[in-house]
Amino acid sequence: MEAKKLFVVVGTDARQAAAGRVLERAGYAVGGAEQVALADYILLPLPLDAARTPLAELLRAAKPGAVALGGRLSVQAKTIAQEAGVELVDYFAIGQCTPGIIAVNTATFIGQKYAGIAGGIVATLGMGFPSLVIISILAGLITNFSDLAWVQNAFAGIQVCVCVLIFNAVSKLLKKSVVDKRTAVIFVLVLLGGVFLDLSPVWFVIGAALAGIVLKNWEVRKA
Repeated sequence: MEAKKLFVVVGTDARQAAAGRVLERAGYAVGGAEQVALADYILLPLPLDAARTPLAELLRAAKPGAVALGGRLSVQAKTIAQEAGVELVDYFAIGQCTPGIIAVNTATFIGQKYAGIAGGIVATLGMGFPSLVIISILAGLITNFSDLAWVQNAFAGIQVCVCVLIFNAVSKLLKKSVVDKRTAVIFVLVLLGGVFLDLSPVWFVIGAALAGIVLKNWEVRKA
């Protein structure tokens, strides 16, 4: 019988604990940082805090050929991994390059891992294409019945529900995104611009990106 692959999960927060349970159900052996020398795969915390996680010690203790998975990796982390001879994969950067649900992000990551950029594109399209086909068929069917009163009433109710769902999503995103003076300034500027200016949303995105860079540099110089 083939031995189970060992997945070392570094960190003790709820996300790492949940990941460990999922990996165990998937058939992997799961261990802590003390087993890093035997690990086939190493799951690092997200975000990776070098001050709290002895990254250099962990990766240098890993066996050759081990794969370390991390998110929001710094240049320092990548340099340490290269010096230790460990493959360090930034699953967050690869997965977040595509919008949508976690299944799409995961497909992008796995496709890129196994077949490079082309694999990531094909895997992403493969995950989204069936949904596109189903929605297209349903849209065609609904169009044929759009004149019926009960269909119109149903869509009126759905529109209200969608407004509430969007409001809840925006509220949660607002709490996570507007966390300091810099992000608060960007939020206010974009809000005022959206209300009083008739511009494409693309310009607001570009402007917000530039404002984030400028304000962050200003904060660093001021400090």
